[in-house]
Amino acid sequence: MKLHMWLIVTLAMSGSAVSAKPAEAPPHVIGRIALAEADAADMIESPSIVIDATGALHATWVSETAPGERTVFLASAAPGQPLGPPRVLARTGIFVAESTVGGRGGSSRTVRRSLRTAPHCARISHGIGGETIVVVFTAATAGDESSVRPMVMRSDDGGRNFSPPQPLGHATAARPTFTGCATSADGRLLYSWLDHRLGVQVPALAATLPESTHFLAETVLEESVGPRGVCPCCPTACAGDDAGSLFLAFRNQINGFRDIHVARREAASSRFTRVMAVVPPTWQFDGCPHDGPALDVHDDVVTVAWMDAHTGTPAVYVAAGSSETLTFSSPVRLDPNAAGAQGNVRLARDAQGTLHAVWERSTYAAHPPGRDESVGEPPRPRVGHGPHHEPGGRLIVYARQVDGIWTAAVPLASTADVMQTRPVIARDREAGVAAAFFERTAHGKSLVVLRAGDSAVAGEAARGIAAPRPTTRMHPGKLGYFQYCAGCHGGTGGGDGPAAVALPQPPRAFAAAAWRGERTRAGIRQAILDGVPGTAMKPLADVPAATVDAIVTHVANLAGIPDEAAKTSRLAVHLPPLPAVPMAFEDARGGPWNPPREGTLTLVHFWGTSCGECLAEMPALEDLARTFAARGLRVVHLCVDTTNVVEAGRIGAQTAPGATVLIDSSGRAAEQFGARLLPATRIIDRQGRVVASLNGRADWHAPAVRQQVETLLEGAASGKPAVE
Repeated sequence: MKLHMWLIVTLAMSGSAVSAKPAEAPPHVIGRIALAEADAADMIESPSIVIDATGALHATWVSETAPGERTVFLASAAPGQPLGPPRVLARTGIFVAESTVGGRGGSSRTVRRSLRTAPHCARISHGIGGETIVVVFTAATAGDESSVRPMVMRSDDGGRNFSPPQPLGHATAARPTFTGCATSADGRLLYSWLDHRLGVQVPALAATLPESTHFLAETVLEESVGPRGVCPCCPTACAGDDAGSLFLAFRNQINGFRDIHVARREAASSRFTRVMAVVPPTWQFDGCPHDGPALDVHDDVVTVAWMDAHTGTPAVYVAAGSSETLTFSSPVRLDPNAAGAQGNVRLARDAQGTLHAVWERSTYAAHPPGRDESVGEPPRPRVGHGPHHEPGGRLIVYARQVDGIWTAAVPLASTADVMQTRPVIARDREAGVAAAFFERTAHGKSLVVLRAGDSAVAGEAARGIAAPRPTTRMHPGKLGYFQYCAGCHGGTGGGDGPAAVALPQPPRAFAAAAWRGERTRAGIRQAILDGVPGTAMKPLADVPAATVDAIVTHVANLAGIPDEAAKTSRLAVHLPPLPAVPMAFEDARGGPWNPPREGTLTLVHFWGTSCGECLAEMPALEDLARTFAARGLRVVHLCVDTTNVVEAGRIGAQTAPGATVLIDSSGRAAEQFGARLLPATRIIDRQGRVVASLNGRADWHAPAVRQQVETLLEGAASGKPAVE
């Protein structure tokens, strides 16, 4: 071990090793790319960037471009140039995992969450001047757990062309999630993840041979992992030294403590030979912050950066240790003068050996003394129940280590009224770095890419390729909900947010008929302002009144609580009818279902088990069916978010007794019928052709809507098109 370097780092980390000197020449924006509307609710996906031997920057990310489909994109920028247009690398389905989680009092519930695609971009040097750019992502097919596995794409021409996706070598990973990717000092590609083959989440690591993209058999870490596995929702990190040793960092879960551990695998071993905690048991809480460690290995020193909230406010810490013994110095706060919360730190070391860091920092002050956010829920400033952020209240900041001392943190792209999240950082071939993150505003979500260099040139380049702002703005209630609530309650209010799986008390599914409090707009407001005792729902009393009003409206819509001032939606009539599409629907007995020949028209109601608006209109649709039964109208309710016909039938029976509930065994019905917004309605004739459609909720008791249905029935019975 290079003892002198270890001593320098250890001494630097043992005290208040943060300088007041600002970081010099931070990166500047070279491009912004607008993402899809569906991406705005996602709190977990991160971008990835790499700088190749020529100095070209490559950024990769994923976007939900269609229902049930994600697209992996890549954009590149030559040195001194703006980021180019996005290119499609691959498309993949989305697997929705179900987990049974125990609750207080012995109760349990099922949590459904979409697994992440998590693309990573890396580079492997080989030969004299040779290089391969690699993109690794998690592919999936809806409904097929065995299909969830890492896929590798490679480019040997500087990122211009990529090979088709291939499975990650010998990996037999069971449902890999929360992944990490890196290139080791000896030229190997590393990939880490949380593996589910043991029934609980445990870390795993796979590596290639030097200068290769072919992965060898993975190593699953079972040592120092408790019976509940590790923290189930925090990304892993990996690194390797020039002697062939591999390192894996993860957030463990031992006796309720969610502290960071590091494992070491010797070059000649197929097992981890040492697993050590970075700090003694420090942070004990129920929940998951969705915030994993960052890892760097250099000159026999392992540096780990991470977030914890044992003081009551989430903060970023860094510690250094011997790569041989994995004994670490006392941690130091990276951002000691910040009043708000910090998290999601990432590290990169440049060619000159300088270590750089980026992380998120809230622009809001922390809670007043006496409020402890570290008990019972994932921490965050001001609100303790979810890994989300305040509107206009989160920026990405940057610092670097100079002579063992960290410079003061500075914002990378300070902008008003934004929430910047999930930063990543990459080293340049010289002494600089590049960074990327996601930025959410009222206009939607964008990828932002930055790079060190001349600020005037970079700024002009960014303005030249910036994606145009959408003309529509996200409803303030939806924006506030995403930033305060969705992490626990889920993007559509199903109680299935990313933090829900780790909470002992299930978050409220807004569509549920029974609430702990009053199921009214007034009850929603009270829960927001006062919290819900005995749960992770803490008060939001210091949120601006206008934001609370907007969130109340959005949650009420998710719950299907009617708005008296809402306008009545009307059916769109198709002349001629839209062509029939294949249907693979199953009824309550598990048998195939086809449109009834004895009926005149069939109304197909597309709904989801966590869609409050869907459930709220089911009784009205059943009343519509009874009204027009003699005229030949049949109503069926097609559940599109589960293939469990028993579960769908149970929920349907509780909501609308006697309703005919179907499931979509193909998983493609919503896409084929264009039902991208739930609830959705399609009225089909005996041949399965769509004669009318509606996206969104309708007042099925409204005279105008009932008159439309009656006109459609008359036209179908007479064999003549119904014209309004």
